[in-house]
Amino acid sequence: MNTRRTLGQFLYGTLFLVGIPGLLVWWAEATEAVVPLPPLQSTWAGLALTAAGVMLIVAGMGTLMVHGRGLPMNAYPPPAYVRQGIYRLTPHPIYLGFWLGCVGVALWSGSASGLWLISPMVALGLAALVLGYERLDLRQRFGHEALHKPSISLPRAVAHRPSGWDRLSVYLLVLIPWAIAFEAVFALGVPRDAVIAYFPFEQRWPVLQWTEAIYASTYVFVLATPLILQTSTALRRFAVTGLIATAAVTLIYLTVPLVAPPRPFVADTFLGRLLMLERASANTVAAFPAFHLIWSLLSAEAWSTRSRAWATVGWLWAALIAVSCLTTGMHALVDLVAAAVAYLVLRQYRVIGRFA
Repeated sequence: MNTRRTLGQFLYGTLFLVGIPGLLVWWAEATEAVVPLPPLQSTWAGLALTAAGVMLIVAGMGTLMVHGRGLPMNAYPPPAYVRQGIYRLTPHPIYLGFWLGCVGVALWSGSASGLWLISPMVALGLAALVLGYERLDLRQRFGHEALHKPSISLPRAVAHRPSGWDRLSVYLLVLIPWAIAFEAVFALGVPRDAVIAYFPFEQRWPVLQWTEAIYASTYVFVLATPLILQTSTALRRFAVTGLIATAAVTLIYLTVPLVAPPRPFVADTFLGRLLMLERASANTVAAFPAFHLIWSLLSAEAWSTRSRAWATVGWLWAALIAVSCLTTGMHALVDLVAAAVAYLVLRQYRVIGRFA
């Protein structure tokens, strides 16, 4: 019996340490010619992500072996539940590390298939494994003990004041992934079948350089929101809606070829030059719907949970940002309409979820 168990553990470990990585490499090479998206190559970024992934995997496996008194294998799970070490920060360091390694290798090798096909499929597969099997298995074997909240996780829907880890988690799990998704879409460039989103009359609107101060304040508005919220429930709603918005709007960016080339102007002021700098890092694509406005509306709604005064400031700020999207020439009118509609739909995610 022990021999069969040992053989099973050896084969299981070989499959996940050698077989699956090798299969993914073969899959990436076999599909390289059929992935039409541009490859991205960065040796240093690839190596950094791969190294971070390996460290997470080693830390996760080591912690399971020491504190779980077993091997990191679903088929032969450790007998003790683990919440020490790296598992205090994140519940799935091995899976997170493996996915980071996939992205890192794709960037290091410049593989378009590895980056745009294999890595997303790996993420979906790992999510399915966790949600469809592992989480249920842990609850069956360890009961309420398996419901512990790691430090880096979404806030819980409770009326208590958010902890520092709750606030930090929103930056790490929501805002940074949004920035990565946005930059990934930007890196794809303008689609071949792109359609200009401007109406003819919009092309004649002047660019008001001074309104760049309002447009750029979006980052201050959004980044300040996790810090000023007073209840964990409000922070969780902001985070969950932001995550859903990131997924849904990124899909729109990838499938709807509407673009908004910034309206031209002569930069003769400091704010004008700042506007030109912002255009160099984010223009034309990823504009429909306008995420500047979506995040502003989500932030205003979150601010309104504090008091009437905070609500007034938040909604006024969001309205000014909406106007600045037009006066800076960064967005078309249809971008703002789509953003408002997207916000109204996304904020009802609970209702939509019940009918899905």
